[in-house]
Amino acid sequence: MAPSADELQRNRFYNENWSVAMESTFLGVLVQEITMGVAEPGYPDNYAIRVGMLEVNQTYDSFYDYNFFESKVRRLYERFLRFSKVLCLPRVLYDPITKELSADQFVWDTTMEVIVR
Repeated sequence: MAPSADELQRNRFYNENWSVAMESTFLGVLVQEITMGVAEPGYPDNYAIRVGMLEVNQTYDSFYDYNFFESKVRRLYERFLRFSKVLCLPRVLYDPITKELSADQFVWDTTMEVIVR
């Protein structure tokens, strides 16, 4: 069942750099993951974070597990609050069958794309 207007309002997350909102036309998902101490060529040691919005083009309850996203969003957002700066954003791939998220391309930008395979 799709979330109510009140639930959507409660699930709006804001911070200084980001405003990711849940709206009736899409599921706005904050899917961020912070990896500390990762050293790769061209990237600082503390860089990895994922932020995304997922568009819903099919019926909500047949395609997405809202509870899965809600719990993941809340947990990761709480972790994110400990950090003040977003350094690097990857493109995120989401597999609706396995519910796996993966990043395949890092970009230095404030925009984000989420692709449903």
